[in-house]
Amino acid sequence: VTADGERIAKKYKAPMISKMRPKEVNAVLASFNRGEIAVLPVQMDAVAHGLNLQAACHHICCYGLGYNLETHLQFFKRVHRGGQKKTVFVHRILAHDTIDETVVKALGRKKVSQDKLLDAIKERYL
Repeated sequence: VTADGERIAKKYKAPMISKMRPKEVNAVLASFNRGEIAVLPVQMDAVAHGLNLQAACHHICCYGLGYNLETHLQFFKRVHRGGQKKTVFVHRILAHDTIDETVVKALGRKKVSQDKLLDAIKERYL
């Protein structure tokens, strides 16, 4: 997952906050929220809690999906929350016929739970 983020950061000349100290991360996030940085590659697990990204962001592109429902829900709420003035779009980078497709399908169900997410993975791979 880190290698994917590094390739995205290199392509878009974007900062990679996973390799920064907290003070540097705060400066980059402030810059992002002011609209000075167009692309911010992050891992969902690293930023799922405590950030307000709705000021500058309304497109989320996920790579390297995890299997924790709480992380997915919290990550999207960093952008889709009070104060957001635009429609939020979630894009996912997926490889065909992989476990990520199973995760996305399970996330799309109306009544998704952590157990149902894991059951979908087990059903396909066990």
